[in-house]
Amino acid sequence: QACWSEDRPRKERKKKSSSKKKEKREKKEQKMEAKKAKEAQAERKRQKKELMGVSFSKTLSCRFVKDITALDGTCFPPLTCFTKTWLLENDGQVPWPEGCHLRCIGGEQVDKLPAVALVPIEGSVPCGAVLELSVRITTAASLGRY
Repeated sequence: QACWSEDRPRKERKKKSSSKKKEKREKKEQKMEAKKAKEAQAERKRQKKELMGVSFSKTLSCRFVKDITALDGTCFPPLTCFTKTWLLENDGQVPWPEGCHLRCIGGEQVDKLPAVALVPIEGSVPCGAVLELSVRITTAASLGRY
């Protein structure tokens, strides 16, 4: 019995230390799983951006080249419908992805369209490419400079 009583505390100590090791191992596994999940989420975001063809560390950019129709100062009678065409250049460092739109961000609203109206750009536009963009516009009901 003397041997048994000496072994008993040692076995209990082993049980305690093995349960602590098990807890540490489980915590380590949980941390690793969380890290893997975070990395997987970051990878999915990166792939989504890549599929869109845009590196979001760089911004899309557009440069006005010239008016093609309805030059500045052209006069139209009230409520006249016409097509306004601009020549624009993608002067940015990234191509414009499929689904880009041109949006009015300032100036006086001439047409009945809301200021947030979007003008779709067909296809993707590579860096340095120049394109014509046309919009149907109806002049304001009252005379004035718009």
